[in-house]
Amino acid sequence: MVKSKELNPKPKKSVSKQVSKPKKSVGKQVSLLVKSVEERDSKANKKEMGELVLNRKGQYGGKLGEITKTQGDTKPIFMEYYGNSDLINWGYWYEDTKDQKEACGNLMEELLAFIPKKTGNILDVASENSSSSHYLLKYFKPEKITGISTSGTQLEIYKKKSPGSKFLLMEPTNLDFKEASFANVICVEGAPRFRTRNKFIEEAYRVLKPRGKLILTDIMANQNIFKEGTQFPKENYLENIESYRSLLKKIGFRKVEIRDALHSCWKGMYYNFMRFLKKKTEERELRFFASKIINNKLFIFDQNLSGYLLIVAEKPE
Repeated sequence: MVKSKELNPKPKKSVSKQVSKPKKSVGKQVSLLVKSVEERDSKANKKEMGELVLNRKGQYGGKLGEITKTQGDTKPIFMEYYGNSDLINWGYWYEDTKDQKEACGNLMEELLAFIPKKTGNILDVASENSSSSHYLLKYFKPEKITGISTSGTQLEIYKKKSPGSKFLLMEPTNLDFKEASFANVICVEGAPRFRTRNKFIEEAYRVLKPRGKLILTDIMANQNIFKEGTQFPKENYLENIESYRSLLKKIGFRKVEIRDALHSCWKGMYYNFMRFLKKKTEERELRFFASKIINNKLFIFDQNLSGYLLIVAEKPE
């Protein structure tokens, strides 16, 4: 006798129901794909593949040096590119410039040419990852150099590199110096990141002596760069070079000179760094996934950047 459950099997799900089952959104599928890649990568053999470390703070992902392979004492890709120098900037590229380390020195020479006599003392307002103080020893006596930074760790490094100079933990927008303390103030690539640039320039003006000079580099970019969630505060957006000139003059500076060196600085660094990344990826010292992320971030930045400015402004008597 045939069992009843064989005569009356449970109905199968209809094809239409199977087809009509809601699919995951494209965005969710991409998120799951990225998650699966990250999970796979975290289990990969670090010695063979390296480890991808992403800082997800901010739209542009933080610092390039955080995307490297971490094998024992292997040096980060970013620092290797800069020749393990503490002088880190976009550089100034001549036709015969060999590498980024040389380009960084070139940029300092271009900026210090704004101070022909190299007399008096100088305040170096360091950016987050770099100080110019060690390079300034080429032209200024150690006791004539004062450097400030918001990083205590960086300050200790600067002290070892520049014995005899003074280094202080200080905010660039709140300089703890008396009025007319310095003959020169220099800031390389820090100003567009300060909150705000205006406050820094006002403070620089205050601590400068009459006929003292402010020397700095800055960028011109659109509001895709200068906005909340990035390292460039939206308050620092300026429409064009003339807006920057007006800002300096409104604060009180005279004899303002602004030179756009976008192609000699950013473009030179950008193309050279892309070649470096390609080489490291081919040599398997940087994974393709990490290289792609860096490439994409720099490409977006490049498309929204319109100027790299070399600036000198003098405080009147």
